[in-house]
Amino acid sequence: MNYTQCAQQHLDTFASIRGWEGKYRQLMQLGKKLAPLAQEHKQDHNLVKGCESNVWLQVSKNDNGQYRFAVDSNARIVKGLLVIVIAAYNQLTAQQIAQVDIDSYIGQLDLTKHLSPSRNNGIHAIIEQIQQYGR
Repeated sequence: MNYTQCAQQHLDTFASIRGWEGKYRQLMQLGKKLAPLAQEHKQDHNLVKGCESNVWLQVSKNDNGQYRFAVDSNARIVKGLLVIVIAAYNQLTAQQIAQVDIDSYIGQLDLTKHLSPSRNNGIHAIIEQIQQYGR
């Protein structure tokens, strides 16, 4: 699987971190760096259903058919997870989005077994919403 450059960087970074505490710290750092979504995009129609925390997903598409996903949340750990997820999909076309093996990507990061069931469900809700653009 060919991942976006950003997704590959996350894979490389997380592969070098041993232990959940280090990965958790990395997620928190990623969450701190996430640019906040403009207040005008924090509307009900951008809220992702199925997430315990508030998660907003704003989508745009350029003239080349590439999607850009902007996200935000009220929980820092979720923000870090969002950075990881959108890295796999940002700047891809619908056809490319459909080809992303997100389960393999997430599995290689070795994160989900440490997350609560509600966080895992929320991540899958976000992924499902993004994958709709690939259908």
